[in-house]
Amino acid sequence: MRKLRVFDDHPWLRYVLAVIVGLLMALSVCLYKGVFRETDPALIVRYLSDACLAPGVLLTGIGLLSFLKKEGTYDGLTYSFHSMRMASARRFSDEVHDDMARTYYDYKQNVKAKRKVAWHLIIVGGSFLLISIVLTVVFTKAF
Repeated sequence: MRKLRVFDDHPWLRYVLAVIVGLLMALSVCLYKGVFRETDPALIVRYLSDACLAPGVLLTGIGLLSFLKKEGTYDGLTYSFHSMRMASARRFSDEVHDDMARTYYDYKQNVKAKRKVAWHLIIVGGSFLLISIVLTVVFTKAF
């Protein structure tokens, strides 16, 4: 039986949390740059563009890494760590682990169905990148 999560009932919650994380990152960049003490409109727009660029790149990058993971790019690496973890668990425990994949092919078949792409991170990160691009264009054209 599959355990239900809060995100299963409310899929929009992933987007809300991603936006909150992005806004917190943007706020930290704004505080670091001193955008709230600045009086020059050109620098304010530039700092806001920088503040949107940071979460845009991070969130989109993490989302794209999940896409690469779904395609099986990291299967060799994760299988080796999984095998080491299972070997150390076998050494310290007398239990027999029947769920352990015996071969690399078995492991790939077991994890294939579990993989998901973090589309919420790609979409929210892309939105932050789009805002950053628009602010950069405004900065270069208007000032």
